[in-house]
Parts: sequence; structure tokens; C-alpha cells
Amino acid sequence: MKKIALLILSLMCVQLYGQSAAEKAPLPDKFADLPQRIQVHHFPSPVMASTDAAEPGIYFWKHNTSIFSPDSDATIVEGGAYIFYNDQWNHRVTYTAKEFAAFFGVPNGKMKAGEPYTFTDNWRRDSRLLGGWALWYIIVELPSGDRACGFEKLDTVGDLYGQ
Repeated sequence: MKKIALLILSLMCVQLYGQSAAEKAPLPDKFADLPQRIQVHHFPSPVMASTDAAEPGIYFWKHNTSIFSPDSDATIVEGGAYIFYNDQWNHRVTYTAKEFAAFFGVPNGKMKAGEPYTFTDNWRRDSRLLGGWALWYIIVELPSGDRACGFEKLDTVGDLYGQ
């Protein structure tokens, strides 16, 4: 019985205190006044590194990122990414609506309700085997004229698959 109680207690501690600083950090102000109506998902997540013989000395964190508007058509306004360092989310890049729509295959930047769009080559690459956190986001305009957003954190692990 004591072993079960200790196991439950340790699992609770991991849930309460096991989050990284990136998982607990406040989100960028850019999203403060926008409702989160768009889903953003990364697969796999967390993602481990792999290598490719065609590019020696480079590590790849190969993953897909999908965007999805569950209940309304939406027009892309912008998208981009933040990276986490110095205990905060730092702006990395902002893409225009046209650029972001091209990555995700969204015709004319107009998302249809209930249809997922996927950026299949959204890969991180580096000469160092270092983990890190990214946060991809999208801002859209809804048919009502209101703006909304979506975002998701991505954990890239500093380990190779299979090791």
C-alpha cells in the first residue's frame, strides 16, 4: 500500500512541478486580446533528432505542423514562430499571409471550416544536437471581421531517435 501511495504522490509531483520553464512561461503579448479559435498541432511532439547521410554534421527535427479551424472559415492574416530562451518567448519570424498559406497549402489564404492544412516539411535543422522549444502561431480574420489566433508549443529534444 505504501508503494502505491508513493507512486501516486510522485506522479502528482511530476504533473505539478515537472513542466519546463517554456511550458510555464507567459505567452507573447501578441495573443493577449485574441480568442484562440484555430487549432495548431505538431506531430510528433516531442520530436527527437535524426541525421541524413546526404548532409553529414546536420541534425534534423522532422515534424509536421497542422492548422485547423473547427467551426468557421478563416482568412490568414499572418503566421510565425517564437523560440524560447532567457526564460521567455522571443520572436523568431513573422510570415505574410501569402507565405504562411503557401507553407500549409491553404488556397488563397482562405481556410475552410473543418479542413486541416499541413506544413509537411516544417523541420528544425542545426549542426548542434541541442533541444529547444518553439511556438508556432497563426492569426486569422473570421467572416465576422473579428480576429482570432491559434498556437502550439513544440519540444525539440536534444537526443537522436534510437539512442
